[in-house]
Amino acid sequence: MSPSLLHINNYTTYLEIYNPHDYTYTLPMNTLLGRVTHTPYEMHSCLFFDTSRELSSLSSQHHIFNTIELEPKSSTASNTIDKLITHIKNVQDQQQLRLILQQHMKIFDISKVTQANTHIQHTINTGDSLPISSRPYPRTIEQRRELQDEIQKMTQTNQIRPSNSPWSSPVIIHKKKDGGIRFLVDYRKLNSVT
Repeated sequence: MSPSLLHINNYTTYLEIYNPHDYTYTLPMNTLLGRVTHTPYEMHSCLFFDTSRELSSLSSQHHIFNTIELEPKSSTASNTIDKLITHIKNVQDQQQLRLILQQHMKIFDISKVTQANTHIQHTINTGDSLPISSRPYPRTIEQRRELQDEIQKMTQTNQIRPSNSPWSSPVIIHKKKDGGIRFLVDYRKLNSVT
């Protein structure tokens, strides 16, 4: 599905989906097809036609000219963008940069965890090496609790999943300046055989 403008009425809209294959495919129920976002400014849209015949083919339900007013999306990303451009003194340059950054707002939206849904299988070539299983590093009780909380959070957001692999690498927890936790995996032994 390509990016498009949609008319949403009572939580319902129509989508055009392209099937690049030469066979039919039925989408399973509740398949995520995309994300709907509001544009943070007023838009005007207008249709132009070459002939009156095309114009008369429109039903009375279609509007030739309309104005859509949408309220700005208040989010962490908007606040981040505002902070990023405060140093720019020229108001016109500031507005121009704000528009560009808002068009790419997903890059700055750190309010929720994002994930890529893919079915690609990845294989790491380890040659004829036996599986390497490293023991966890020693931790205090508080560090173990923090690690368990972080693992539970990442499991709930589908960033990680349980594994029964004979390969394992220890985890390192690094405290960020803002008090958050950075979750690191020590892959040095795995990297030595790849």
